[in-house]
Amino acid sequence: MASKPLEGSGSTLQSTFELFAHQLIDPVSKDWMTDAVSLTHCGHTLSQRTADACLERGLPCPIGDPHRISPYAPSLAIRQIIELFRTVNTSPVTLKERITTLPIYLGDAGTVAPFTPCGEKSGGTAIGTIYSYAEGRQESQWLGKVGQPTGLLRNERDTYRKRTRKDMNLDTIKEKIAFDCYTILGRQRYETPRTCLSRQPIMDDFTIGNVLAQSLASIVNSLRIMSRLVEEYHDFDHATTLHQGRSIPFMDYIREEKRPPDKIYTSAGTLVPLAGFIELIAVGRAIADTDVLGGYGGNAGFVWIKNDRGVITSARTIKIDPGCAFQFLHAPTDDGTFNITYDTLKRLGNQRHWQTDTRDIQIANNDRSTDIVWERLTQEQKNRFLNTLAATLKTVTRPEDLHFLFFREGAFDRSDEEKIPEDIAALYVTKMQEWLTHQQQIYSRELMQYKTNLPKDLPQSIHDIVLEKERLLMAANTSSARQAEQLRAEAEIRLQAQAEASRVEIERLRQQLREAENALSQVLAAPRDIPGSPPPASSKEAAAPSPIVSKGGKAPVIQKGQLEGLETYAFGKAKWETYFGDIGEEPPLPHDIHEILAGRCPFDSKKTVRETHMLVLVPATVGGVPLTLNLLGELVKKPKGGGHATQYRDVWQDLFDQYGAVPCQESHWVLMSRDVLPGTRKKSFRDQCAILAGFGDFRAPTLLEAAVCIFMEHVATGNRLYGDNPWTCTRCVEECEETAIGGFSAGGLYVRNGIYVDENFGLALLWKFRH
Repeated sequence: MASKPLEGSGSTLQSTFELFAHQLIDPVSKDWMTDAVSLTHCGHTLSQRTADACLERGLPCPIGDPHRISPYAPSLAIRQIIELFRTVNTSPVTLKERITTLPIYLGDAGTVAPFTPCGEKSGGTAIGTIYSYAEGRQESQWLGKVGQPTGLLRNERDTYRKRTRKDMNLDTIKEKIAFDCYTILGRQRYETPRTCLSRQPIMDDFTIGNVLAQSLASIVNSLRIMSRLVEEYHDFDHATTLHQGRSIPFMDYIREEKRPPDKIYTSAGTLVPLAGFIELIAVGRAIADTDVLGGYGGNAGFVWIKNDRGVITSARTIKIDPGCAFQFLHAPTDDGTFNITYDTLKRLGNQRHWQTDTRDIQIANNDRSTDIVWERLTQEQKNRFLNTLAATLKTVTRPEDLHFLFFREGAFDRSDEEKIPEDIAALYVTKMQEWLTHQQQIYSRELMQYKTNLPKDLPQSIHDIVLEKERLLMAANTSSARQAEQLRAEAEIRLQAQAEASRVEIERLRQQLREAENALSQVLAAPRDIPGSPPPASSKEAAAPSPIVSKGGKAPVIQKGQLEGLETYAFGKAKWETYFGDIGEEPPLPHDIHEILAGRCPFDSKKTVRETHMLVLVPATVGGVPLTLNLLGELVKKPKGGGHATQYRDVWQDLFDQYGAVPCQESHWVLMSRDVLPGTRKKSFRDQCAILAGFGDFRAPTLLEAAVCIFMEHVATGNRLYGDNPWTCTRCVEECEETAIGGFSAGGLYVRNGIYVDENFGLALLWKFRH
């Protein structure tokens, strides 16, 4: 293909490039055709994976009118052109122009072309459903996940139901932004599925048995992040590689070597290169995705790449779950975040977990053994990481690019409940700028050295890229050059024909978009109340446990008589002084505490919060002495005023050595469940926390909070919650190999580690009232 059509400047060059680039993208996967093949009968060009799928399933060629798909031959010219584009460290298209091409909303329930539920989501704790979607003449399958409340809207004065829906939608939009970042910043070195947002019911035939979905049934519907399922996808959890002469799991290699392998085994036992993994973790680092891979290797995976004979030649990395991206926001009251690098820089959280070298790369939230150590990377791996990081920093350097990334000129905002609030978007922009500046500083020496060693003759424009392609092709022998010229000529004819077909297709899509916008306008103009939906949250029956707080998250000063009727239920200052001594000033409760307690339990709609929770004051001092686990253990041995005595039993000394003398920082009220949350037994702490994330202001208890609540119930009534029949423990937030408390018997309260995943260990709900 001659370079002349690309001559000129400005919009002509840009539009020509966009048309040209469009023809290098597979019509089904919407990805670069790095494995391009030409069909021998119709001459259409597809990716080899698409052609193989059509041949295996007897599907027609996806281009043009329906016609039988034929055998194929590799399209070397297209492959070479794409490889040239991908190896250049510059991009002619701005971040805004690239993101604009990605869809946002699609297939809402009740529209002309909706996503249709067709299967149950397997694995993970998020609410999800498999959907089918009609794409032209073919059906595709998508995973639709419900967002989890972020907590960023906790101070809004909406009803619990409305605030929870807005918060869930915000999390879903955030994940869509993260997917777009991975797609754009990866520069096609790895793959991401097609994604969009779609409004769908929370309850369907495939979520009706999900405990978390049941607890959110009153929300009715919310946005889901929809991601198209990737054919023949495998998690890295199922990958193996060579280590010291034997085959070991992919994740075990990372734990052993503190770096990823460059090759993995096929099912036939052949080692093949793994492409795109280093680039994936580089982008993950740039967007603060602390769970880019996950401790089990389930947040990313790979597909096999085959040659024209069907032989696997390599593996290509796929990113499927960016739900933990942008981990640099935290509330002022939070002790730390999942982001170990951020905590190290900000001096947050437990100092024992801070990094000694901030160049090290976190790839899992709850498994530090998988951290990648910078100095253990090979030089080639470092170069690929720096190449991607440098390109990312260059792409998102401008404030206006970051602003568009999160604001999208209002494209996310469909209604008051489906949007990213301006203040939240502005906060993300500010924190993202700060985070990227940190990355520039952390890797400054390495980036400078890397750029110094780069070749000085890299092409710098699209025109130069095409000229470089021409130079490489002409350097081949005469026979190859003639063959390449013939392929280029054939490709140019096809491009012209497909350009006209694309113009017609674009006009058809525009018409569909206009119809969809009209339908959407009618939906938005219709009344919002849904027949048969629960009563509004303003009624006592529908009131869910959510505090009404003033600006800054402060609870209003307690009103006279607010504790009336709670004297026997709550364990407050009066009871502390009866059984143990003076605790100083009693902090205020939310002014609507009676409504909160009378509201429906978030996990058992047949009961009230008062029936399923205990309201306990955790004081900062008792008798002038700071309250600690150690002091609490001594106090409950000899309560005054007729209280029931008890003690710790079978304690884990390492735990008490670390946390026993840690004092309570401030007096505060907590509302803690009287039993573990249904559905949290026989799950890891990570999966339990994912379930808990769907319960708004609730969180996991600290050891001291759980011990105080369980002990005070026993001291006052003799009841042993979290008992030993059945054996019941709640895990706590402390990170000493996962801590747990419970198994309460006549011998005392069990306080040990909770590393086992069995029916004994669940997770309590706890709501700390701030004041």
